Amino acid sequence: MEKLKSELLQLLTDNYYLYLKTQNYHWNVKGINFKALHELFEEQYNDLALANDEIAERIRILGDEVTLDSAQISKFKISKIDNSLNAQGMINDLVASHQYILNDLKNIDDSCDDEGTEMIIDDRIAATEKTIWILQSHLG
Repeated sequence: MEKLKSELLQLLTDNYYLYLKTQNYHWNVKGINFKALHELFEEQYNDLALANDEIAERIRILGDEVTLDSAQISKFKISKIDNSLNAQGMINDLVASHQYILNDLKNIDDSCDDEGTEMIIDDRIAATEKTIWILQSHLG
């Protein structure tokens, strides 16, 4: 169970950082697709915020406190926010970050024997796969 809680905390850390990244790109995207991407990124960071809450609550249900302070946030494993990217670069960066999260979700799912956690992870896998598909569709 300790391994699962540790994996969930790392997932929360990466997911929270992806939330911050997506919100930053929402604020800073430019170009002819500004409105569509601005709205898409807002929808996605709102979904990530809900996922953060769900993951954190699961950690609490499993019996641990959740502290996502600057020390924990600094342990994120996805790429750093880069506001110098153009819209296509932002999309590519978000796809790669979501793919990283998806791989972690699948690894947790493969080794998890906790039914409640499996349900959350399966829902997040489906949501993340859809997000990747939507982002990639904006690339043409």
